[in-house]
Amino acid sequence: MAYSKVDEKSELILIMTTVLVYGNFINVHVGHFRLFEFAKSLGNNLVVGIHEQESSNLHFSKTILEAIPFINLTRSFSSLNDLLEDVKPDIVVRGFEHKDDKDSDNLLIQSKGIKLFFGAGHSSVTQSDYDNEWSNNIPIRNSFRSYVSTQNITESQIIEVLKRISKTRVRVVGDLIVDEYVNCKPLGISQEDPFLVFSPTYSRRFLGGAAVVASHCKSLGAQVELITTIGEDEVGQWANSELEKLEIDTKIVVNPYRPTVLKQRFKSGNQTVFRLSHLRSDVSQANLESQIILHALKSLDDIQALIFSDFAYGCLTKEVASKILEGIRNFRHLHSIADSQTSSQVGSLVKFKGVKIISATEHEARHELRNESDGVAVITERIANYLEVDRVILKLGADGLLFRDVFDDGSPKPPQMVPSINVSPIDPSGAGDALLAMTSLSLSAGANLRIATLLGSLTAGIQVSRRGNIPITFDEISKVLSSIYQY
Repeated sequence: MAYSKVDEKSELILIMTTVLVYGNFINVHVGHFRLFEFAKSLGNNLVVGIHEQESSNLHFSKTILEAIPFINLTRSFSSLNDLLEDVKPDIVVRGFEHKDDKDSDNLLIQSKGIKLFFGAGHSSVTQSDYDNEWSNNIPIRNSFRSYVSTQNITESQIIEVLKRISKTRVRVVGDLIVDEYVNCKPLGISQEDPFLVFSPTYSRRFLGGAAVVASHCKSLGAQVELITTIGEDEVGQWANSELEKLEIDTKIVVNPYRPTVLKQRFKSGNQTVFRLSHLRSDVSQANLESQIILHALKSLDDIQALIFSDFAYGCLTKEVASKILEGIRNFRHLHSIADSQTSSQVGSLVKFKGVKIISATEHEARHELRNESDGVAVITERIANYLEVDRVILKLGADGLLFRDVFDDGSPKPPQMVPSINVSPIDPSGAGDALLAMTSLSLSAGANLRIATLLGSLTAGIQVSRRGNIPITFDEISKVLSSIYQY
């Protein structure tokens, strides 16, 4: 990946490096997989050409290849010359078996000034390391099926809510995060220090934080606005480019004194061996905060929900949150939902005092209340009273969630449990974002909190079935619903 300086302010523009691999791909196997991984390491745009005359089932080959996460594009071709003219690659990668100076394809490629590389990929790379990234098979808990049955929630009720989502308009305000997964292979024990040494083999980036909440909403059919901040850096430019691809209406406030938040997870197989976060939240500017508030409070009559996606990284400061909440106080039609996620950083729920719905983990709620002794039902009630909110979603990880609602007269209903859906989660990261997005959309579409949290739990279960934040679709949810109701 390369960048070019375009003026004295050092603004950077991404220069795309396109790598081409081509062949028949009648039967895609691990050897191809290793070759693709090697090719992607040479650039940032991997295109795979499929010979349409020699591939016995072109549609099948394209379907398999397009599911591989680091392939950006597939192209069918009958002539290599036409393929090269169409793709205009900077680099072509071929297997070692084609390393012959008199090979006609090699001569054609080099005659066009294209760099030619030969390789086979590394034997330590296995397809199983990546299978989970595009798996759609959700092992469903029996307790989740039982909950749906005992609550008398029908499939038609849920489908009706999902259909109405396309008519909703929501606004997401909060911290943009870029998540990067770096796959590594172990090399052995260092001779200087008694540590295991790893070598990176492949990396992939995902939108996270408020950006993936907005992405889920957009992918599910809603009209979405995102208000967030980035730094003047390559990570921020990448995030902005991804949001443009998703056609999300984004208002970005650029903070030149704070980098775009980048969280790197170094993984070997399914095990995380190290995490590295690039961030700073100790720099704030009054003029930037005022821009966030201005965007958040614009045309409130046009939206059904205002979603706060806070990670305590500096976008939603106490001043920003309080002024936005004050500005929306008289808009009774508006669902305001806040999720202030904290893990290694120190966050605060109290800055969202007065929001209509608060979503928090058990740990976050106990930390806010300084209460480690009471049961979860009591904690749910106390956090509602403490933050002066009617509705609470208390996330319990693998156990599911508790939600607290009120009757029409404002008196509290007993907290109710919604089981988690996924028996065997792959990656818990992003579950809260998926839950927040779907619950908010469902409420905006007219669902009650019982159905909204059910759909939120279902969506979170899909999210944890694969590695990394991938926007969830209506078709994925429909598939899981079918397996629940046809069981």
